[in-house]
Parts: sequence; structure tokens; C-alpha cells
Amino acid sequence: MRARTGKIARLPDALREQLNQRLINGARAKDLVAWLNNIPEVKAILAEFFGGKPIREQNISEWRAGGYQDWLENSESRLRVLKIAAEQEALSGDRGRDVIERHTEFVLAAELAEKLESLHKIKNGDTRWRRFQKISLELARLRDARTRGMVIKLRGLKFAARQFGLLRPSPANSGPQK
Repeated sequence: MRARTGKIARLPDALREQLNQRLINGARAKDLVAWLNNIPEVKAILAEFFGGKPIREQNISEWRAGGYQDWLENSESRLRVLKIAAEQEALSGDRGRDVIERHTEFVLAAELAEKLESLHKIKNGDTRWRRFQKISLELARLRDARTRGMVIKLRGLKFAARQFGLLRPSPANSGPQK
């Protein structure tokens, strides 16, 4: 994603946040233009970067289609992370860790599935293939991590079973080492 350089994108974070909140609450572009163009800090930015030309409804429309959509997506991501963190706090011990790990795997797999689904939008075959390779690599990493985690858990269970005398050493491991 390239950096945005339009009138709205040049505003300070706090003002963009207020603008986005007003957009989400259904404010009209006409009212937003009047509000923004009366803020001294906005006037200074417009003078410095845009020859003093005021913000127009078209700028709000373009922001709504671009930067605002990015903000919505980031807001949803933040909410998901906060939800996961709250669930992690609510759960404790190994059971909680297992639930969190499974949930995280699910979220990662869903993200990869979404990326895979969007491949059809890429018209250039080489670009689509490279993107497919990256997605495949990430999916393989996710599966490898899950497999390693399962192996570690099984080894731990096996060790605990031996400690409590529930499992005898296998014949291959019972004799002296050569």
C-alpha cells in the first residue's frame, strides 16, 4: 500500500481520527468540509502543501473510498486483537493456552484463505503466481508450526507417563547405548 498524500491524508492523526469517527456516524461531506476548513491547523497545512486551496466534498469522497476504508479495516483488526487478548486473560493454564493457540491458528488460516480467494483479482499471471507461492509458503509454515507443537505436547505426555510409571520404556530404548 502506497502512502497517501492528499489533503485529508496530510492532516494530523487526531483530526483524521475525528473525521473518521464523524464519517462512521453518518456525517455529511458538506458539513465535514465546513468543519475542517475552519480549523487553523488545517488552514496552515492547506497553505503549505496545497496553495491554500480548501478541502472540497470531492476530497472527502476520495478519502471515504481510500483512507477511510483502510482505517475501518485497521479498526476491525484492532478489535480482533483486543478480543483475543481479553480471551487470553480470561483463560489460564494449559487449557487456555490450547484454546488461544487453536484460535490463533484459525485466524491465520482464515487470513490466508482470504488472500488465496483474492488471487483472481490479480490480472498479471506472474504476479498472481508469486503471490500464490507466498501464500503457500505461509500455509506450510503454519502447518509445520502446528505439527511441531503437537510433537512437543506428545513428548511431554510421554515423559509424564513414564514419570508416573504409566508407560514402560520401549525395547529400543531399554538396553545400554552402544
